[in-house]
Order: sequence, then structure tokens, then C-alpha cells
Amino acid sequence: MTDITSLPGFYEMLFGLSGDGCYALDREAGSFIAVNEAFCRMLGYSREELLNGEITPQELVAPEYRERVRALDSTRRPVQRARIVVDLLRKNGRRRTCEITLHNVDFGGARLRIGSARDITKRRRLQDQLERQIELQRKKTMETARATLRIYQLTEKLRLVPQLATMLLAADSEPELVQQAATLLTERTAFNYRDVGFYLRYGQRLLRIDRRERAIGVDSEHKIARAFRGLPTNTRRGEALLPIIGRGRTIGILCV
Repeated sequence: MTDITSLPGFYEMLFGLSGDGCYALDREAGSFIAVNEAFCRMLGYSREELLNGEITPQELVAPEYRERVRALDSTRRPVQRARIVVDLLRKNGRRRTCEITLHNVDFGGARLRIGSARDITKRRRLQDQLERQIELQRKKTMETARATLRIYQLTEKLRLVPQLATMLLAADSEPELVQQAATLLTERTAFNYRDVGFYLRYGQRLLRIDRRERAIGVDSEHKIARAFRGLPTNTRRGEALLPIIGRGRTIGILCV
């Protein structure tokens, strides 16, 4: 039986019929010396346009990938074989993401590059969509976990309300009442607030009764005074100013 691989034109036929875009280029001249039909269809150029030297291989590579392609010709770190993913530019300016397998060879005294390009644009698009969906799902999972934790924390705080009420009713004096309330509100095993402040009205002043601080005028623009009067107030992140109600009227402010 005849060895068909030895027949003239056999490898040329394989080159031409390949479903992947195949090419050969002269690395010294920077020009194509052979391209197959699949390569032409992929880029939208005719064979003549690619072989006449007017279109250089470098021009077909998207700008942000050109340095990577130039590195394939480095004399300091010679590359014999490589597989890279780059965006190639079609004749109409559109991009195609391609996986390129290439070999740098010396043949007949010429420095050549033999390569094949597979269009993975759809695969990359699907991969990007999948990654976005995974990231979205991750964010949803994290938000669900945070919401569950917030609900748990709120449930635990509500469970402590009767204990707080019992402690306050058992206080013998106003300072003791405030101190016990502040302790429970700031305990890590209880409400876990970083800080609390009790401000009660005495005449035209608001006094902090759990700590010595300068009095605040009821009619001043201080945020505690504005909150006491029911006006909009600029608070720090994580800070709340809550009215203390007694006998149907505001008698002070709780700063949490």
C-alpha cells in the first residue's frame, strides 16, 4: 500500500482543510507566507490581502496583546512552542478571542512561525457570563448570611428586653438605673453597643447623667439638642439619637 503521507500535496491538503485557522509567517520579514481558508474566514480578509504584505501579523493583534506577541521573538529567552489567548481584529474592526498554538522553527534557512488559531469568542463569553452569575450568587449568599445574622442578633436583643426592664425596675436611684442600663446596653453578651449616653432635660439644659459632660442648651444647634426638639440631625455612621419619652413627652435623648 502506498504511503499517502509521502505523496506531493498531502500536507498542503491537511493545512487547507483544517477547521482551525492555520498560518505560516516569516519572522524576519514579519509577513504571512501561507494561510488557510478557515483563517481567512475568521478574520474577514481574502487570502490575497493577507499574503501580499499589506496586512502585517502584528496589525491583526489587539493593541493590549501586541507586547506579549513581540515577546515570542525574544532572543534572550527563545520560544520554541507556546499557547496564548489573544484578541484578533477582524477586517470590520470587531474582535475575536482566539486560542493560538504556535511553533517557532528554522526551515530552509528561514525563521518561520507555524500556528493555528481557534475562535473561542463564544466560549469566553459563556465563561464570563458564568463567572458573573457565580459572583452574583456569592453576593446573594453573603447577603443572606448577613441578614440571617442580623435577625439572630435582633432576636437575642429582644430576648434581653425583659431582663433590662427587670433590672431598671429594681434600681434604687436614678444614677443606679442609668448605670445598670448602660452596662447591659454595652455588654458584648447583651446588646453590644459600643457606647451609650443618657441626656435628660433640666430646665433649659440637657445634662448627660451617666458621665460628666458640659451641659447642652435645649435651643442650641448641637445635634443632641436638635434631636430633642425633633429636628433633622447629622449623625455619625452607626450612631442613633433616640427620644426618651416620659408621660407622653420627650424628657431626654439616648445616644447609642
